[in-house]
Amino acid sequence: MNSPLPPPPPSFGAVPPGYQPYGMAGGMPTNYAGWGSRVGGHLINGLMAALFSIPAVIGFFAGPKKTEVCTINNEVGLCKVPTGAGWAIILLLGLAGLVAFAVLYSRMISKTGQAWGHKAVGVRIVDAQTGGNIGAGKAVARYFIGHWIDGLICYLGYLWPLWDSRKQTLSDKIFGTVSIKA
Repeated sequence: MNSPLPPPPPSFGAVPPGYQPYGMAGGMPTNYAGWGSRVGGHLINGLMAALFSIPAVIGFFAGPKKTEVCTINNEVGLCKVPTGAGWAIILLLGLAGLVAFAVLYSRMISKTGQAWGHKAVGVRIVDAQTGGNIGAGKAVARYFIGHWIDGLICYLGYLWPLWDSRKQTLSDKIFGTVSIKA
């Protein structure tokens, strides 16, 4: 008995039926991530951001200090406080940590749609119109500016996905993004 030959392999660059190229637009996403997983991912990303501040905290405790008279609980005493150079070291280490976090976060989001917290909870940040990845600039602006706006009015923006049909926060609406299940 002769069995039929299998179909020929797809040509170079062709995508098999039923699949789409990685990172390419697949239309409007509809598998929106739930509020709880979004909160969990945001908390983990916040903890990761805090880790980038550790060098500045170390600089506070290990940097140059001077002794000054201070009042604690209505009692006069002596306190060791950072010098001007100490504050400069703390500021520079803090800024370096902030920049490092922003660069790593934006690269992760622009390449895969996921940073540390998003990976942990199975969420991707994508463009609301195309379903593709967003750019690094939009990722940083959404994180720092958009989430600031989310918290501006009694954190109402963070609660917005609870009643929104596309489960978007205010920052998602401003920057044209949605969170989907990965």
